[in-house]
Amino acid sequence: MARLTNSQNLLTVTLSLPVKSVRELIDYGKNNPDKLIYASPGNGTTVHLSAELFKQMAGIRMCTCRTKAITVAHTELIAARCR
Repeated sequence: MARLTNSQNLLTVTLSLPVKSVRELIDYGKNNPDKLIYASPGNGTTVHLSAELFKQMAGIRMCTCRTKAITVAHTELIAARCR
């Protein structure tokens, strides 16, 4: 068996969101369906699959912001291009 790839994902939350932990983020997501937005460069990417797994395990709904590349995702989210 050989490793073909290595990938890291990053969970970031804007400071204006009233959460201080992942548990609070999940609670916020349950109380505010579709208010959370995550960036993804496309279906089937590790970012997309990780976010879908997180949504399923947490029992929340989030909206997807499609980005050209994950490297510019934070900039695009901050610029509100994903709304």
